[in-house]
Formats: sequence, structure tokens, C-alpha cells
Amino acid sequence: MARLNAPINRDNLPKADEFTPLPKGKYNTRVTNTDYKIANNGRESIELTFDVTDGEYANRKIFGSFTMVQPLNPNIPVNEAKEKSDKAVNIGQKNLNSLMTAVNLPILNDTDDFLNKQVVVSVKITPETNGYPAKNDITGFEEYKGDTLPLPTKQNKTAVRTQKNAWANVPKQKPKETVVEEEVDVDDDEESAPGSRPW
Repeated sequence: MARLNAPINRDNLPKADEFTPLPKGKYNTRVTNTDYKIANNGRESIELTFDVTDGEYANRKIFGSFTMVQPLNPNIPVNEAKEKSDKAVNIGQKNLNSLMTAVNLPILNDTDDFLNKQVVVSVKITPETNGYPAKNDITGFEEYKGDTLPLPTKQNKTAVRTQKNAWANVPKQKPKETVVEEEVDVDDDEESAPGSRPW
């Protein structure tokens, strides 16, 4: 507990900016933060932050989550839980492979190997569901070639925003743009351990 020297009146504080998601499209980005997180339910994932580097949306952030370990959901039949778990890990590995290919990183030894890498990130808008606000989700990665991309259309701006060593088994992929599949909702409590990222 820490007592303040003077009380703070909420009405005297500036209001937080209203969050507006990025429109669907492609963005030049740079990786500015990396982490390997273990959630309370045992899910393990690589978490990356991509900062948009140019255009109208420069300095906006895009968040990427790559599932490496997905525990079985005890609330559904074992076979179904295993199928969902395997699918989530497979998607995470494919997406990671796509990113590693786009940034020309053949071997990943540490999540910080991604730091300052430039890459073109494609995003879509996922509508609000089950009380969660709409968000941006990553759909693909491409090699960054130093080009300034055309601005995405603004018609989507009203929708709202953008989530142990399996690396050696990441499937190989051609060095082309890869469409990233959506992560699987395994209906688990995926509340991260301390240090989990905010939106």
C-alpha cells in the first residue's frame, strides 16, 4: 500500500484515447517486442509486437501469438481435446514458419532473434464475439522490400482491433506469401501469467 501525497480527482485526468483498429490490409512493420509466455492453463506461446513503420498508421501496434504447446481441455472428450490441441500447435508452427521465412531466419534460438526484423504483415478484422471486442488478427507475412505500401481502404475503420521447443519441428514452406490460418479456440482459460501483454 502506498498513500499519495495528494488525492487524484478522476475528472481532472485526460481521457484515454478511444481504440480504433487498423483497416484490413498490409503494413510495413518492425518487431519491437518479443516474449515466450506460459499461461495459467499451461498454454505456451511466442508473443511478438509489430510496430507499423510508415503511412497514416505509423507507430500503431499489431500483436502476434504463436501457439507452441496447447494443453488438453478437460471439459471436452479426450479425443476431441487432443484433436484441437494438435491443430492449435500445428497452426502456430505453420505461422511461425511463415514469419521465419519472410524475415530470412532459418534457425530460431531465442525470441529476441526477431527483434528489429522488418516484415510486411497482413491483417484482417475479426468481429466482436462472446463479449470480446472486435480485433485485428494476422493473416500472413511477406518479405519486406523497403516499399511504401498503398494505404488500406478506410471503409473498415469502424470495426475494432487486433493474440518447449517445437521450433525444430516447424514444417518447411516455400518462401512466398503464406496465408495464416486462425488460431483454434480451445475454450480454455488462457489468462497469461504475470507479464502478459495488454491490447
